[in-house]
Amino acid sequence: MMKKVNVPYFKDVLIMSTNCDRCRYRDNEVKSGAAISEQGKRMILKVEDSEDLSRDILKSETAGLTIPEIDLVLTHGTFGGRFTTLEEILEQVYEELSEKIFLEIAPRAP
Repeated sequence: MMKKVNVPYFKDVLIMSTNCDRCRYRDNEVKSGAAISEQGKRMILKVEDSEDLSRDILKSETAGLTIPEIDLVLTHGTFGGRFTTLEEILEQVYEELSEKIFLEIAPRAP
């Protein structure tokens, strides 16, 4: 499914959603549907309880993500544009980092 939506601070965006009932694969990708603004908007979300993890997040493909409490900085372009929850973004970060760390530590087969 693809839908064009006007979102504050984003102008027009295209949200492309894929859901598979059989394997439960789910993906939501976001692309800018209009010109990119010269300056971005800084948004800060304070996570104070577990309910905050279920907040919807619209992250553009040019946005970065910083979590100062764990010294995590993801530069713009990391993970592309996404419409998801904060919990799902954190799970994706964990999976990506786990895979990279595992691949770097695991011995290579001869």
